[in-house]
Amino acid sequence: MASTTDSYGAFLQRLKGYERLEPFPRSRGPEKLAGVKRMAGALGHPERAFSVVHVAGTNGKGMTAAMIARLLDRAGLATGLYTSPHVADIRERIVLRGALVAEALFAKAGHRVLDLADTHSADFHFSFFDLLTLIALEAFREDGLEWVVLETGLGGLSDATNIVPKNLAVLTRIGLDHQHLLGEDLKSIAGNKLGIVQAGVPTVLAGQPPGLESWMARQIEASHSTVLETSRFRIAVDRTLPHQPALLLPHGPSLSLSPADGQTPPLADGKTPPLPHGPARGRPPLLDASLVTGPRLICAANALTAAEHLLGSAEGEALSARLATVLNTKLPGRLDLRHHQRISGGEGSTEGTTEGSTVNGAKPAAALPETTMPETTMPAALDTVVLDGGHNPDAIQALCDQLAHWNIRQYTLLISLQKDKLVSALEPSLKRLLAGARRIITLAPQNVRAPQRETLHAFLSALLPPGKESPPLEEAETPRTALLRASETPRRPLVAAGSLWMMGDVIQLLEDL
Repeated sequence: MASTTDSYGAFLQRLKGYERLEPFPRSRGPEKLAGVKRMAGALGHPERAFSVVHVAGTNGKGMTAAMIARLLDRAGLATGLYTSPHVADIRERIVLRGALVAEALFAKAGHRVLDLADTHSADFHFSFFDLLTLIALEAFREDGLEWVVLETGLGGLSDATNIVPKNLAVLTRIGLDHQHLLGEDLKSIAGNKLGIVQAGVPTVLAGQPPGLESWMARQIEASHSTVLETSRFRIAVDRTLPHQPALLLPHGPSLSLSPADGQTPPLADGKTPPLPHGPARGRPPLLDASLVTGPRLICAANALTAAEHLLGSAEGEALSARLATVLNTKLPGRLDLRHHQRISGGEGSTEGTTEGSTVNGAKPAAALPETTMPETTMPAALDTVVLDGGHNPDAIQALCDQLAHWNIRQYTLLISLQKDKLVSALEPSLKRLLAGARRIITLAPQNVRAPQRETLHAFLSALLPPGKESPPLEEAETPRTALLRASETPRRPLVAAGSLWMMGDVIQLLEDL
């Protein structure tokens, strides 16, 4: 039914109706794009109104897309960014000129797309992501943007974003994820993501697992696309000056970092995710060393390679400015290190608090006396929090590596996994993450994609280190309950991991002290 109001709230209610129709992601063949293409034609082809950088891959595609958009912003180009999923606000998915899409524009574009979807629903099935992609394209055209950076949602070949003519394709590192939809091995998954490659359009190819990169390069060339390798921008950390480490490009500048002394400020405000943009002019600030993670450096190489093609080569201070720009790009919930966090609205915790908890049917073990909150009520707070929504083997391995680099150990682990992530491929990296935990808290199912407690706990229990030293598995009814229980030992780091949907709930509950 067509809308009778342009209100933002009314639009969100209509959009949620489509989301409820398809709670689980599913991959369909390229023929499913027929409906999306028909809709784009009925809208007057918004996808042809701007130049496009199209990004696909398994790990780092969202960060790479955000970095490229920020570089285009700094070059003075009116740029849009489309990524998924969102963490706290659905408008995070659509960024125009460095700002979240305005509610009025979102609703205007949204109602127009949904009105058309209603008229075509008898002939075509539209997923939530199909419609959101069309809404983003319509909003980008309405705003008169010059460039748009699009991140695929799932795969590449039959992804809704693949209806666009593009100026550059970018393929980030391929890993095992969504095997039940994309294929059981790396080549099958890569083959689907290679579907974004277009004849005559160059393709940035990130470093890949052994044997895969050369195969992908041959496939790209067979598609009559030129391969742009990222090896020129592989970045190393110079630690010869331990109190002032620097980043080194193989044939470029060095960039000084602030000391990683554990006292750096939080990376976000705890309420609103930081926008993936920055000032268009001015000398880049000193980089916080906590931002220089291995995955971020890989994404930086992807983005710098794209920028060299799109904006021309840069050397010296110009290249240093580009490097600082991409490394200052932040996305919440991705290797997100924060310090001195207060739980919003938390009444504080006292020693032995167990409200809302289950620990294999028993109360949780008493916290260590030296790290337990005093018995008098105090504001619930945590000294150190790491948030990472990575949920595939490579992403969890990267989290473990980064925790070791930050010297974060003996942590409280808050973990949530969706049903389709309880697979054998995840077990080695998940074993390592669990082994470093002093306390493990899971969340009760918060959505239809979450497994039941018994299923999740059975999967995790089999991965715990043998012996009495393994902590019992607890369950919290809500994210707030989980955070309050973690704050019983405020000096013990909290690591929240495994699901981006959980990150949104957690981030909205955290505030800077």
